[in-house]
Amino acid sequence: MPIFIDNTLKIRIFRSPLQGNIPWQRRKSNMRDKKLTPDMVPVIKLARELDYNYARIGAYFGINQGRIADVMKGRRFPNIPPASQLPADFPSA
Repeated sequence: MPIFIDNTLKIRIFRSPLQGNIPWQRRKSNMRDKKLTPDMVPVIKLARELDYNYARIGAYFGINQGRIADVMKGRRFPNIPPASQLPADFPSA
């Protein structure tokens, strides 16, 4: 709906509540974490034993670093042992 102020045309843009009022506040649906699965846990534990940082492990799996911390502190899947080796496509330290 155009608004005229001092002979200048100003356009008011209405955004949905999910987008926010400022462009950089827009939420992206593709930024959601993947679910932590039991298949990821052995690799996570081995990578931490090999001193990989949380960010690199999280980026590889597409999960939040907090999920890595949950695994390492025993809050998630505590009974799963570490893997014997890292996957071939795992990034180098």
